[in-house]
Amino acid sequence: MISHPRPAGKAFPRIPLSDIRAYAGVIEHRPDDSDCTLESVRAENAEMLRMCRTYGSDYILIDDDYRVDIDLTR
Repeated sequence: MISHPRPAGKAFPRIPLSDIRAYAGVIEHRPDDSDCTLESVRAENAEMLRMCRTYGSDYILIDDDYRVDIDLTR
């Protein structure tokens, strides 16, 4: 688990919404993201982070750059 001092829901402060939407169908399987807003993305992220913390799930908080080296062999 990676912890981060930034409050939940404040991720993506400098990432343009167009970049988030560009990966909608790839990362989050959102084929129709016409209702996607920066506020809704932040709210969804805050809820997912809260759930991970509540249930002790591993997570990687991407708050600056999408290029993260993830070990998928565990």
